[in-house]
Amino acid sequence: MYETKEKLLKHCEEHFDVCNTTILKKCPLCDYVTRLNISRHLRCVHNIKNKICTRINENKNEKTSTGFYYDINDGKNIIEIIPSVKELNKRAYINLDKQRKESKNGRIQKTKLVKKNDEWIVEKQNIDLNEYIIPKIKNVLNVPSNDYLSRLKVLSIIAKNEGRKIMFPCDKCKKICQTLSALKLHYRKHETNPKPFKPKVWKHKIGSTEKSAKIPVPSENRYQKPKPIVNKHKCDPKLKEFYEENIKGGDIEFWHFLKIYNKMSKENIKDFKDLENRTEFGIHYKENVIKKTPRIRKTHNAFTRTIMLNRKDYNKRRKMIEVLRKNIRNEKKSSKED
Repeated sequence: MYETKEKLLKHCEEHFDVCNTTILKKCPLCDYVTRLNISRHLRCVHNIKNKICTRINENKNEKTSTGFYYDINDGKNIIEIIPSVKELNKRAYINLDKQRKESKNGRIQKTKLVKKNDEWIVEKQNIDLNEYIIPKIKNVLNVPSNDYLSRLKVLSIIAKNEGRKIMFPCDKCKKICQTLSALKLHYRKHETNPKPFKPKVWKHKIGSTEKSAKIPVPSENRYQKPKPIVNKHKCDPKLKEFYEENIKGGDIEFWHFLKIYNKMSKENIKDFKDLENRTEFGIHYKENVIKKTPRIRKTHNAFTRTIMLNRKDYNKRRKMIEVLRKNIRNEKKSSKED
């Protein structure tokens, strides 16, 4: 482990045959070698205007050259290159990641949060396979259904009814998933053209901003009278009177009021005047109390004047102030002595 990437690349020079920091390219038609773009040399000297594929290819069977090369579009010529340490290190850790992923596919593990040194760390733990059923692919294919995933779904329902747990193996590789949804997601790797994911839809952003700007906001809706009582309700007529006289809100219906009132039935409220000061129905204001206060605008100065001095004038002014202060002190001392 190294602190910086530069130290790591210096260490990697011991593992690779080359020690250059940039990629060297050799012309296929002459002995010209450069670190810059070789397409200009091919165009100016050899009059070749084909585009070069900058993807590095490797030929392990090549023994006379480095084994790394660029492809030209015509497919006839190739450009031999000497890769840099940075490029070789990149190819090495890509291969290590592939090997690590292949080894993970053969394991069956679960993630768990573990606290170490006041920090939560994700660790992977092996699963006890004795508690699960891992069906064989041959037995799964014998289940009557359309495709492999639906057959596994039938087996999972049967295992669940028997009070047992089941794993979901892939029929195209060695991967074994813990859930059916994980197996569906894994199946995308084997598809040539997988179906794209559905775009995320934010419910609060549905509709254009122009439409929402045109719709006026009902600011006075909460002070309006509620919706009239249409249906027949078997309740005390005083409740209807209280609803029509005291409740405010243009979107409120009578069954909303009854639903909240039934929850309060345990308190045995009989006097409806007590409900006027309650906040279960919302905070309501009397019409006399609501007053529109005029908006007072604060006035500020249009601009403020500032004087900028350079360092020379600032020091000169500072010395003059110090001299004046000394003179004032001397005058005070002389007046006290007299």
